[in-house]
Amino acid sequence: MFFFRKTPGLRIAYLIWLCFAASSTLAQSLPEEDKADSLYMVIYKTNGDTFILNLNEIDSIGFSTSDSIPISPAEESMKVVVLNLNPTAATDLFYIRTHYNESKDVIVAYRQNENGVITQKSVSIGCKTLSDAQLMGTGGTTFTHRDSTAPFFCTKNYWHLFAQHGYVVPTMDNHIGMTDADVGTAWKDQLGRMYTIGDVSPSRVVLLPIISLNCNGHNERGWKWPISLPITQLMHESDGVVDSVFVPTGLKSIQLRPLMKAHERKFMADGQELTTAGVYSVKNFQVSEVQDGYDPATVSQWFPTPILEKAEVMAQFYCEYNFTGAQCSVHTSVDVLRSLDCVFYGATQQQTFFDTDGYKAMFMIPKAAPQQGVELDRPFHSPSASSPNYHFCRTEEYLRDVNDPIDRCISYLYNASTDNYLLGMAAGLSLVSGSTQKENRLADLPVGSDNTHYYIGIFSPENINKFYIAAFNTASYSEDDYYLPCGFHRDIDYYVSFFDPAANEGQVYWYKDGNRYVIYAHCQTQHDKLDITVPDIMNGCSLHIVEKTPSAELLSETIQKGHFSVKYADTAANFIVLTATPPLD
Repeated sequence: MFFFRKTPGLRIAYLIWLCFAASSTLAQSLPEEDKADSLYMVIYKTNGDTFILNLNEIDSIGFSTSDSIPISPAEESMKVVVLNLNPTAATDLFYIRTHYNESKDVIVAYRQNENGVITQKSVSIGCKTLSDAQLMGTGGTTFTHRDSTAPFFCTKNYWHLFAQHGYVVPTMDNHIGMTDADVGTAWKDQLGRMYTIGDVSPSRVVLLPIISLNCNGHNERGWKWPISLPITQLMHESDGVVDSVFVPTGLKSIQLRPLMKAHERKFMADGQELTTAGVYSVKNFQVSEVQDGYDPATVSQWFPTPILEKAEVMAQFYCEYNFTGAQCSVHTSVDVLRSLDCVFYGATQQQTFFDTDGYKAMFMIPKAAPQQGVELDRPFHSPSASSPNYHFCRTEEYLRDVNDPIDRCISYLYNASTDNYLLGMAAGLSLVSGSTQKENRLADLPVGSDNTHYYIGIFSPENINKFYIAAFNTASYSEDDYYLPCGFHRDIDYYVSFFDPAANEGQVYWYKDGNRYVIYAHCQTQHDKLDITVPDIMNGCSLHIVEKTPSAELLSETIQKGHFSVKYADTAANFIVLTATPPLD
């Protein structure tokens, strides 16, 4: 289960924790004299027992090899290993080991990526008797990646800016003998697009755009990403006179990172801030940070690493990751501090599973029209890595019902020969655009006659089964050339949850929305009466349907003793979204 609420209007907010029982005792640091030989020596307590662990014993993949803390079911506690509170480069941050089923545990690991922000790294499952390092080794890892899973803007001119991929620029072979003396010189291509030479090596030349401000004060580039319209000729300009012309070869691209800085990062365990790396046994774990996204036009030095000290902040994000076992709810606040070129904003970007060993990756994306002859609202096998992307837009072509947009993806690994499931994952927005009201959900997703600026999400088998779900796009700002205005603010919530598909009955997620709760449940099996369990704090709340699939039926009017009932009439990808409102005093 998860619970979160951000106070409106505040850029920096903290999670309001509701614990289902008394909080676990947190790890306490040893006296200073006991730390002399071991920087990360800590004492922690669980079930009344005291242990000592030396976290300097880090194995080759950067994770602690300790297995001292016994793993309890998810409703009791989880093991949190914090590796680094203040990293200075891309590195591992923390991982969580928790109950998966009666015989297995699951480890979810996070890192700081090349843009300096928090991102998911890997998910592993394995026998409870395995050590952490063994479980995260080759035998237990179901996927691992270095790509960013943070929210991102997709812009018209910068390509993917900020948290996802940094800043993409073209490169070419250095076949004309350029030297460092050519850095900063001005060139234009056959289409009149302007560049300066950003960096030179014996084998490669990096091109940077020349950026100007138009009459509206917006950054203006003559190109989006000059690979789709390749550079076929470059001409050197000196005081408006072309004195050198050549044909580039080996045109490619690179990503210049970082374009973000994270600060005010906090690690909270059962409501208490952690000040030392260590191992903790807790019920709730939260990591939050403020992320600044910079304007590439104001970066004065790009090589060898972008210098951001004097660059201008275009947008600021507040992100908090709230863990309860293998479930993580993510809250993001977006503040646009200066008019920002933006086609759409992806609140959740994840790397789903890909085929491994005898297991086949399967996906279920409800509410989508068939894509290339494939029904996506029931489990379908992973296409080959060379398959094209599946796009989901709010158009008649892509949605079964344009008034019922996609809000999540469910995926899992399945071995047909043994009828065995390895691991499942559900991810998506807690209702598109972070609202339970359909009129609010659809405000920034207008119905379109084509696919331009109406994206809801993209599933990309060719990029190792990556998908994202867009929180909003800027079609409503089309008269201003799709620029989000200064002062634009949006709060968005999404979730990622790992589960055992073999026991996938009654999966439920919830969060607090003002004085009420929002409950989201899904199921792929048929039940005449399925008992759904929620925290006791919801007892007495009256239930109201926000939306559901046709085969889902609510059988309870109120929550009694932490339970309510739902009927699922068939084995389709069914779900039901409810609000639970406390009784009036």
